[in-house]
Amino acid sequence: KLQMDPTCKGKRCVLSEGQVRAIFLLKNSHGFKNRHAASMSMAKEFRVSSKTIRDIWNGRCWLRITADLWGKDDYLAATERKRAKDMARGIRASTISQEDQPESNEGTEEKPGNAT
Repeated sequence: KLQMDPTCKGKRCVLSEGQVRAIFLLKNSHGFKNRHAASMSMAKEFRVSSKTIRDIWNGRCWLRITADLWGKDDYLAATERKRAKDMARGIRASTISQEDQPESNEGTEEKPGNAT
């Protein structure tokens, strides 16, 4: 089990960057049959909502902290989803600098006929 931040009070707490990275890394190795069950279990452990866990996994929050853990194509897709949602809500879309994008293409395959 991961150690909780001693400053947490009440039912919920704010996650540290290390905890967010740990949650993201457990996305595909949680040992549950489905992600909902996994997010419910992890939510209890980290004292956050299961939606927060799923939002980290899907890139809806803490995206800058987990950027280097995503494949480049997945990261770009997540940032575009977030930008589109922000624009639909009337929020100025944040700009993604070149430094924020992951450098490697791990987990992505080049498809025949797609020249870059």
